[in-house]
Amino acid sequence: MRLPMAAAVTALTVACASPAPPPARPTAASSPRPTPPPVIDACIPGKTPELSATLLDAGEAPRRVLRHEVNAPAPLLFSAKRRVPEAKEWGARIDILLEPAGPRCFAYRVTGGNGVRKDAQAFGHLVVRGRGDPWLQRGFPEHEAPRDGSLIMHEAWLSTRALTEIIDALLLLPETPVGKGARWESSRRIGRDGLEFVEKRSFTLERADEEAIEVAVTIEADAEPQREMRDNYVGDHLVERHDRLSGKLVLRRGAPLPMGSWRGEQRTREQGRAEWVQRVERSFELSSPPPL
Repeated sequence: MRLPMAAAVTALTVACASPAPPPARPTAASSPRPTPPPVIDACIPGKTPELSATLLDAGEAPRRVLRHEVNAPAPLLFSAKRRVPEAKEWGARIDILLEPAGPRCFAYRVTGGNGVRKDAQAFGHLVVRGRGDPWLQRGFPEHEAPRDGSLIMHEAWLSTRALTEIIDALLLLPETPVGKGARWESSRRIGRDGLEFVEKRSFTLERADEEAIEVAVTIEADAEPQREMRDNYVGDHLVERHDRLSGKLVLRRGAPLPMGSWRGEQRTREQGRAEWVQRVERSFELSSPPPL
């Protein structure tokens, strides 16, 4: 399986859009031939800027700079789960294997979960940046035999779901030193469940020592009225949704992603219909993968 190289693809696209003129005959005055487009290693983030956090309160002294100090020499299994609180079992689960592939870099691939086909492939590269904003590059499956349409659609859904779960476990850290009780917030635009949201996360530092960073987190995500878009489906009516969630995240020293959980409500209103409320619960876990 080969991963796409983002910068190379961009450069090749530009080159194909404007065909080069025939090469000139070599003469003493001819300019040197252009260098080939650069190939960016999959473990080097592109130019996507890292999210920033707004510090509201620096907290108690002593204060220190907090960073994601990644040191995971062995593979890890990241499991993301969701359910309605009244249910005894988790309604949706996805397991993502993280294999070290370089400094702060992991090759990820989906290895299991509810509704995951055994022949489906969803994989890519994850780079954990210092303050926690992940850089992700998805791969494109290669199969020895032709894929049917249902498998192609399933892999597209599965790849998006994997990216969503990794991005949802966001613990963004502030730039400057902070102490216990510090508060900061971040804002970003995200796509989820066929809608585009503006999400604000508020963090309160409860613990920061040599073993872990622990924060309380509240999430406010708002999708203004818009048409739902899923794969090749576009909704007929305008939909708006407002999520209010709260919980805790714990980042163990050396871990690439935090663990934790939160719960809350999702309020959805579709044009011409009454509003409905759904209670939800999320959980993120990191563990050693089971033996093969």
